[in-house]
Amino acid sequence: MKLSLTILTSCLLLCAQAFAVAAEKPNVLLIIADDLRLQLSCYGDKHIHTPNIDALAASGTLFRTAYIAQSSCSPSRASIYTGLFPHTHGHLGLAKPQNPPLREEYRNQTLPVLMKAAGYRTAIIGKLHVNPKSVFPFDLNLNAKVGPAGAREVSAMAEAAGQLRSWTARTVPPPLEGRDEAGPRQRGLRLLG
Repeated sequence: MKLSLTILTSCLLLCAQAFAVAAEKPNVLLIIADDLRLQLSCYGDKHIHTPNIDALAASGTLFRTAYIAQSSCSPSRASIYTGLFPHTHGHLGLAKPQNPPLREEYRNQTLPVLMKAAGYRTAIIGKLHVNPKSVFPFDLNLNAKVGPAGAREVSAMAEAAGQLRSWTARTVPPPLEGRDEAGPRQRGLRLLG
């Protein structure tokens, strides 16, 4: 559990969760973590136990092969959100004013835009770290509402996850029966396994 806490605090965890409007559409949960390798038990790690993530992996799609488009945060995230290489989408540096943002011609083809067009609701917890932020219009953005240490603060991320759960409960049945009385930090640690 201590190692799970270390992973959460050392990695910036981004959860982009899209929920289907129609029953025949699957739910989509995309987890992006900085600098996380195969350090989850669903990938065979013998020292790190993540039963809740393992359960998600067992009931969904577990990617066995993945590559990054560029070993820098913003260009790599922009590639995940557009499906394009950095030299195509143009977001070549970190999300800072002096670096070029996503090219104009690709701004209406981002993951949240395409998911919404397909009838999904979208949400993000943690850092977005791409520019311009306005072309990544998640329905719920809990990025700005994390604690004083930003997305790295475990209790703030757990609280954001609780807010996301509350937000989704308004339109879709809750994934678990009963009410979870644990505090936000305990819920966040339990989610990691």
